[in-house]
Amino acid sequence: MSTSGSLQDPRVDEPLPRGTTVNRFVLLGLVGRGAMGEVYAAHDPELDRTVAIKLLRGNPNGGASPDDRRAHLIREAQAIAKVSHPNVVVVYDVGTFDGRVFIAMEFLQGHTLGYWLQVQPRSVGEILDVFCAAGRGLAAAHDKELVHRDFKPENVMVASDGQVRVMDFGLARISIDRDRTKGAGTTSVLSIPSPIGDDGDPLATRIIASAPKPRAASANPSQGDRTASLSQTGSIMGTPAYMSPEQFRGEAADARTDQFSFCVALYEALYGQRPFAGSSYENLAANVIAGAVRPEPPGARVPAAIRRALLRGVSADAQTRFPSMNALLADLRQELALAAVRGFAAGAAAKLQGIWEAPSTDQLWETESKIAIQRAFLATEKPYAAAAFEAASRVLDRFSRRWTELYVDACEATHLRGEQSTEILDLKMTALGEALGDLRALCHEFRRATADTVENAVAAANALGTLERCADINLLRAILRPPGDPETRAAVERMQGRLSEVRALARVGRAADGLKAVLALENDARQAGYAPLLAEVLFMSGVMHVEVSDIETATRTLEDATWTAELCRHDEVVAQATASLIFLTGHAQSRFDAGEIWSRHAETVLDRIGGHDLIRGWLFNNRGAMRAMQGRLRDAVEDSRLAIAAKEKALGPDDPDVGISIGNAALFLDDLGDTAEAAVYTERAVRIMAATLGLDHPKVAVQLANQAEFLNRLGRFTEARKPAEGALAVFERETDPQGLYVTYPLLALGLCHMGMGRFQEAVAHLERAVRIREAKETAPAKLAEVHFALGRALWGARGDRVRARTLTETARTEYRRAPATPATQRELAEIDRWIERCDEPVGDDVALGA
Repeated sequence: MSTSGSLQDPRVDEPLPRGTTVNRFVLLGLVGRGAMGEVYAAHDPELDRTVAIKLLRGNPNGGASPDDRRAHLIREAQAIAKVSHPNVVVVYDVGTFDGRVFIAMEFLQGHTLGYWLQVQPRSVGEILDVFCAAGRGLAAAHDKELVHRDFKPENVMVASDGQVRVMDFGLARISIDRDRTKGAGTTSVLSIPSPIGDDGDPLATRIIASAPKPRAASANPSQGDRTASLSQTGSIMGTPAYMSPEQFRGEAADARTDQFSFCVALYEALYGQRPFAGSSYENLAANVIAGAVRPEPPGARVPAAIRRALLRGVSADAQTRFPSMNALLADLRQELALAAVRGFAAGAAAKLQGIWEAPSTDQLWETESKIAIQRAFLATEKPYAAAAFEAASRVLDRFSRRWTELYVDACEATHLRGEQSTEILDLKMTALGEALGDLRALCHEFRRATADTVENAVAAANALGTLERCADINLLRAILRPPGDPETRAAVERMQGRLSEVRALARVGRAADGLKAVLALENDARQAGYAPLLAEVLFMSGVMHVEVSDIETATRTLEDATWTAELCRHDEVVAQATASLIFLTGHAQSRFDAGEIWSRHAETVLDRIGGHDLIRGWLFNNRGAMRAMQGRLRDAVEDSRLAIAAKEKALGPDDPDVGISIGNAALFLDDLGDTAEAAVYTERAVRIMAATLGLDHPKVAVQLANQAEFLNRLGRFTEARKPAEGALAVFERETDPQGLYVTYPLLALGLCHMGMGRFQEAVAHLERAVRIREAKETAPAKLAEVHFALGRALWGARGDRVRARTLTETARTEYRRAPATPATQRELAEIDRWIERCDEPVGDDVALGA
């Protein structure tokens, strides 16, 4: 037990030498001394532990016989032993040595509460937290009918591990009981007729000769405390600065006496001065007895509710105080909780300030940072810039609001509710810190928005994730702690910041810049030798290679990321990388066996860690694309439905990311021949994505082109024209007018014009589609569909029928070269029927074009 802050008295005897035996304890050295005695460190040879020995001065029981004295000590030891509480110093033994009382107690490494308050500034929350812990110790003693009678900061220890313990229970009881046996007006063992000022100390425990006759309350209660004289005759016991009115009057003390002293000490800690002034002992006593509390110091920042509780606790009338320490603590804890929540919320807001502030309502909330981003979006002059900003804003508002909720809840769970360990708090704060870094990097890119940034804004915001791992303990376990070495840890933290910047570049479509940055980061990560970071960097490197269409390198890098992450058990990266590899191997490269293995791998790791609905959604999405390539269309539809459900769970039903999987399901349903249901799915995808991204967005145009295709197939040609024209307008403006994207609405327009009997208009659109695809397309089925469509249009327009037949034959050959799927088989059958009808003599063959 350390006694930092204890005061030494030059009038005491020399300390006992090292090696002195007190009962069974061997003294190791003096660690502190005060008016009541000395504290020694000692060795307990029986239990091989270090203890603290407090050796009291004076005759422990006046003129009582040795037997009476021994019985008295046993009773006191039993009373003290009843208090078993984490906020009370444990007492091991009580006895006598050389005519003096000793108490053996646990030895604590740390400092007194007084020292803790002085060594550095403390917040109101910190002070309340420590004092409430000490108050719980007092309450535990009161439950055992034990009163401290001398509570003050120097009798509370703050151990090096942060544990708070009240000391010296039972010492006051020993002294008071002794005084009571002697009768009023007699002289006590220890009489200190010294002033409080230069020659004395109001903070030291004293047994004082008879209770003073108090003077009237001071006319100037703001005078200093350290000038009260102690020249009375009688017997009171306590520390004048913290003594209650009943102690000053020499009356019996009870639990409310401890409450008074506790509130004086807490008042002093919060305000920097005690509630009662006193230029002398008598003046101090008079102010305390009269309840003359000082006015609140200027500039004090103590909540009003706390002040009200303190004033009640220092009431001159004991009946007016709280009925118990527990009642007082409940009042303080309630305000502490409210103050802490306000503090946690303020801390979260401070971290988000200047990045993307969390709104307090569901309405869009303008701040300086958000206005700057909105201006950057609008400056690109994209027709959908305003819609993209609003949609991205809703996602980021949801993200920052959820981030704040999780931050505050994590702090409360550890510091207020006590239901969460500091280890879990550290894990949550690590995850929240990474998420905040990603948000900061993305908003930085948004502030300098380009056309690509605006186009990808909503997807980029969604890619921040749902923060579910910050709340789920199992997912938190998948987060690996930073390295213990400070230098390596600092390097890793710097690289994490750079990785957030790479992720932001990837998300806003700056693939070339992102690839350059991630390759440099990969080299530094390998040199750092911290595998979890390297795995994350390799995953992003693979993603960037996908963005620049380097499928081979992307596959190799993501495989490297997977095995690096497996080696260090970074399960989150394993799940992300394997989910991506399903698409790369199974869909992009038609390596179906490899895709199935990666699918099984991804499902296994996600089942192991649980959660991660968004990653799971992309797993099903990518597997559906692979199974469509395999011709397993019913499995592809089922996977798409699973993807929709997982994404809806993670993002909500109206998120554009959900719309992407709905659109995929429509394609697979159409390939199965269920075009009517495909049209229903696509209509929903258009509705969701247009509501968030705007009709002018390229991703909405993709769904519009598909919608037009399905309507054509259903014979609803008039309805198909509008979405086809809308998609063509967007693609011509937002993409290369001679690129492959424009061929899809061109094909759809050609087919709807044919369906309406407008063959010349159909030929114009289809000729353009054929030119572009013959120059840039390599997939046989994609070439076949435009060749067959143009052949039919030419025939229906009574144009070059030889070319029409040639184009149709070419299409049949191309479909036969394509992977056999229900869709290609359907088209081959249609070509065969068309050719047969061409060979038959008919009176009017125009209908062959339809």
